[in-house]
Parts: sequence; C-alpha cells; structure tokens
Amino acid sequence: MNVPYTNLTAPTVADSWAQDHFEPMYAAVRRGEAVHSVSVLLLADRNAAGMEQWFRQMGPGVAVLRPFQTEDASTYNGTGNIESFPGPDGKNVVVIGRDPAKPELLSARYTGLLKAQGIDPLYVDTSWSAVSHVDEILGLAPASSKRGWKLLVASPTDGLAVLQRLKEQGKGGVNVFSRERVGPFAAPTPRSIDAVLADPEVQTRTKVAQSAIDAAVAALSQRVGGLAQDEIVKVPVLVHKNPTMEGAGPIEGDGADMPFLSRGGSAAPGNAAGLPAVPAAPAEAVFKTAFLLPNAINGVLHGTDYLAPTTFGPVIDGKDAFAAEVNKVLSGAGLKVHSIDTWFTLHQLGGDVHCGTNALREVPTNAGTTPTPRAG
Repeated sequence: MNVPYTNLTAPTVADSWAQDHFEPMYAAVRRGEAVHSVSVLLLADRNAAGMEQWFRQMGPGVAVLRPFQTEDASTYNGTGNIESFPGPDGKNVVVIGRDPAKPELLSARYTGLLKAQGIDPLYVDTSWSAVSHVDEILGLAPASSKRGWKLLVASPTDGLAVLQRLKEQGKGGVNVFSRERVGPFAAPTPRSIDAVLADPEVQTRTKVAQSAIDAAVAALSQRVGGLAQDEIVKVPVLVHKNPTMEGAGPIEGDGADMPFLSRGGSAAPGNAAGLPAVPAAPAEAVFKTAFLLPNAINGVLHGTDYLAPTTFGPVIDGKDAFAAEVNKVLSGAGLKVHSIDTWFTLHQLGGDVHCGTNALREVPTNAGTTPTPRAG
C-alpha cells in the first residue's frame, strides 16, 4: 500500500490497542488563502498502560493532549469506540457506542469535550459485544456517488448464511478454522461447520447482535439524510459466546514468556521475564459476544486500499471459503483488499487490524472555515 508508518515499541507495555489510546483530530486557522493547522492526538479518558508513549510523537505540526487523568478502565472509553462519517451539512456524524442501561460507563467529560468542538454524538447500543466498540460493526468505503461514501456494516446473519450454504453443499464436516499452529501458539480447537450452525449460543447471539447492528445503521442513516440500500455494504462476520482470555493461547514451551496484548484496563502483572502476562478479561465482558473469525469490518482504509484481517475460515478445495465471500463483498464496494494475519497478535484477544493501529487524518482544504474539527 506504500503507506508510511511508525512502529512504537515499549517492552513493558501490556496494552497495544493503539486505536483505543487517542482520537486523531486537528486544529486549523485560515489567514487569507493560507491554512495553518496542527494534528491533535486527543488521548482517551481511560487508564491504559503505555498511553504516555504518544507524547513521543509531539513535534512540528503534531500536538498531544491528555485533558484527563483517570483510573477508569471502561472499554467504552477506548477511542476505537468513536467513528465518524461525513454528514450532509459538511459536518461529520460522530458515532459512539454505549450501554443504554449503564450510560455512566461512558466518560461524560470526554464526550462533553467533543460537544464543545461542535460535535453532536450519535449514541448506539454496543452493549451486546464484549469489546463494545463501534469500529467492530461500522466502517466506510469511498464511492463515486453524490454522497461520496458507502457504509460498511458487519452482518452476523450473512456470516451464518455463508456457513449454511457450505453445509448444503455437503461441506458441514469441514473445520470452520484453518489457522494452523505457529511455534508456541496453538491452533484453535477444531469446530465443524455443522457444530457452529447447531450451537444455540451462536444462533441466539447472531440474532441479538444483528438486531442491535440494524438499529445502529437505521440511526446513522437517519442522521446522514437516508442511506439507500445500495449504499449499505453488508460484510459477513461470525459471532459466538465470548470465550474470555482463556482463548488467547494456549502458549507452550519456550514461548510461554512471550508478551500478550491486554484488552482492558491497566498493565497486567509481569512474569519472570519482566514481560506482561496474559491478562484476565474485564468482568463485564465475560458473558458477552465476540467474533468467531477475524472481523473484516475492523480494517484500515487508505484511499481504495483496504487492510483487512485474514479470516482463516473453512478451507474448501484449497481456498478459504469464508474469506472468498468477504472479499467478494469488499471488492464489490470498490476496495482492493490486502490481508494481514492478526490471529494470535490481535484477534484472539478481542480485536483486529483497526484496533491495533491508529492514523493521523489529512487536513481538508476547507479547514479553518468552520469551528468544527474533524474526528477520525
């Protein structure tokens, strides 16, 4: 993709979910025809080990702002839970996930700070998910239409439909996982397509997740002036009962001291090698829903290039049949898909490509003409 990147290394950091550490914004002022701007890393209102590393990025044209110091570890306050979509009035619609029954889990002072910039957040219910972030369910792709973009949407129903078609083709006994062991990292426990389809937890959680996602799409559609059906791209995903961090391995032999990424709160206790041990799952996530295969919605867009996690789904005739369906949908939306293996580094701990990365946004040419900054 020819995209420059910075790999931030900090051996004592247990939380490498870069997307949850800051929201990329900008400040700009216009003087005549000239625009003077600075990229702003607005750090999240949560306690995550390693967030201080972002101050190393300060320099000409880049500011880092940490307005709040907190011990809070709520997943809702990770900035992967903030996504923006171009609105019809020139302002972005900023979508934030929350639990309607526990709105206090979402930082009122952080959302208040966003509102002070002229942002009117659209809240959607993500409480069904173990991670509870908007970037698991919504994304966008550029389009040549008047609107200029299409909505990418996670579709658990379409994911099950893919497996059902394979079953009807006589492939029900095929293992739904094709990820193989890598060194000390063990392959996932085999589950046949038939077993996944027959699992009542999968069926129930698919219905619950799909209902919540449909409601989020409807709310966003209304806010942006109505999305036509051909502007909504449904990407197959599979969901199941969150296995908690017990599924994040197992690690055997010489690799037992290798560090893992944490998906909640502060640093995990160190082990004998001085590296973070496998953390426990946040208590509120234990019985919620997770993604069975890597989730293609949780990718990174650059122009029309799309960096998506490799699904490692059921292999039929030498090809990943689930990946073929996902790539067909994304390609149909005009995206060139690049796959990256996140199975052991991100997926098994609750995230994928988008969760483990972050990016500064290009300052638009009309910057400085409105007081509303762009949230990424």
